[in-house]
Amino acid sequence: MKNIFQEINKYTNNFRKYWLQYIALFIGIDLFTQVLIIPLFRYLTTAILKASAIPFISYQNIITIISTHTLMFLCLILELIVLLLVIYGEFSLILLGIREISQGRFSLRALFKELWQSYRSVRISSVLLLAVYFLLIVPFADLVYRTPLLAKVQIPEFILDFMTRNIWLASGLIIFYLLAFILGIRLILTLPIMIYQRKKTFLAMKESWKLTSHKYWWKILSRLLVLGLSVSIVLLIFNLLIYLCQLGLDHLPRNISFSFAVFNLLLVQLVSELVAIWISVVSLLIVVAPLKSFKLQSKVKKQ
Repeated sequence: MKNIFQEINKYTNNFRKYWLQYIALFIGIDLFTQVLIIPLFRYLTTAILKASAIPFISYQNIITIISTHTLMFLCLILELIVLLLVIYGEFSLILLGIREISQGRFSLRALFKELWQSYRSVRISSVLLLAVYFLLIVPFADLVYRTPLLAKVQIPEFILDFMTRNIWLASGLIIFYLLAFILGIRLILTLPIMIYQRKKTFLAMKESWKLTSHKYWWKILSRLLVLGLSVSIVLLIFNLLIYLCQLGLDHLPRNISFSFAVFNLLLVQLVSELVAIWISVVSLLIVVAPLKSFKLQSKVKKQ
């Protein structure tokens, strides 16, 4: 346990040193995703469905859609492929940005140049493997980095609703998620290997499986769990203190207590956002630590 906290402290020191650049990286990507990418894909999906006079997609009409609206179905598949490439690009920016910032050599020009080189290493044949990979990491992706785009790659709700109505299908779904979790943690290094070492998807999966063998996967997972639990406790205590403080301030005149309530709410949101970025940086540094192609700046001493 001591080694885990020492490792977390080492990565926290790196975050403290470059905190402004890390915040700019994450907020910039999040704003780009929320303001442009998500509305664009929502508009495209709506336009495709309207053009085919289909109000919604469910397990009751999916066969009909495939057989009678083949062109629309192909358009949705094409949109999914583009979405996978966008998600790959988002993770590439995050991973490349963290590497460049942690080593003290961040440059937007160099970052986008590396992003382009990373895209050039992706083959069309890798798209299916990428889809499988993203499905596998969804169960615990929030432990590392939370992005609303991954929600678009999850199993559709109407399929989950259909499967949970039958005990055998529900049991199969539970087994699927259990296997997905096991495979996901064993293949968690796939994307970093693809991005940092320019390896193809299948080769990156094999390398990730090799690196996480001999229970090394538990070393990664245990650090992520300890980090997540520690942060949850700290945030719980912080929010509780703010709440108790506001209870006392509520006895003041209404206009004063309201002003303090707005300030406290803003404070909670700012602290939560800062903590979310910090935990994402530390988590990703924990995940990529086994890769020889990734090293922290030499000035960051080991604990």
